Amino acid sequence: MSSSIEDFYSKKIPNLNKVRAKKKEAKKVPINSWSSFYKERLKDIKKSGLAGENYYYRKNNPPYFQKIPGSIPYLLLRESLVEKLKNINKKLEKIGLEVYLFDGYRPIAVQQYIRDVWLMAYFKKQKPFWQKEKIKKEINKYWAKVNLNALAKTPPPHSTGGALDLTLRKIKTGDLITMGSQFDILKENAFTDYFENLRAKKKLSFYEIEVMENRRLLYWLMASEGFTNNPNEWWHYSWGEQVWAKLKNKRNAFYSYLDINNLKA
Repeated sequence: MSSSIEDFYSKKIPNLNKVRAKKKEAKKVPINSWSSFYKERLKDIKKSGLAGENYYYRKNNPPYFQKIPGSIPYLLLRESLVEKLKNINKKLEKIGLEVYLFDGYRPIAVQQYIRDVWLMAYFKKQKPFWQKEKIKKEINKYWAKVNLNALAKTPPPHSTGGALDLTLRKIKTGDLITMGSQFDILKENAFTDYFENLRAKKKLSFYEIEVMENRRLLYWLMASEGFTNNPNEWWHYSWGEQVWAKLKNKRNAFYSYLDINNLKA
């Protein structure tokens, strides 16, 4: 991309409804086990100079307010993603910002607990008249299914080390910039294009304009390094796994499931 970082603030995020439809077909994309990326190692992001804290290992992590069973105390990503984030930090440095990660590689146990236990209980409380199948359909909008019998062919994105959750923060103070919704919130205002679409309906407040521009900055920065975004989560980006491959019209994905028990950071 030829745009300067300042231009990203004014570059509109497109309507992402077509992306939402397209990503539903991601599990059909084959994973190329012969690719040079397939066996790429995971790296501890902090050892690479990147900032972050594993959100699921904390207890002050709304809306959960607990350390999630199976969570790990560090943040891991495939080497290629780490290098891309370092490139993004170089671009951000001149405006006093840096990337800050909430999550990277996610053990299957974490995925299962939040999806099958925590979210199920959450929706039963919030929507007591919903049938179980309707709750599952709603959960599917946000959390990938776990098929233990086909992890190598259809792994949840985070279990590959090719997906991450992040925001931006100020280098000097460590303060996170405003993005308009809480991380991991299950509401439409977390949709990446929410404020772009809201702008078509009404005049935005100064706060809403700031949020819209901050999301633009993150979106186009990540795009400049080849990442794709989950349109329902402003914080979620990926590279090399099946959703990325589908959205980029690639014939194959590179990354498959990694077992936490066999990992060396």
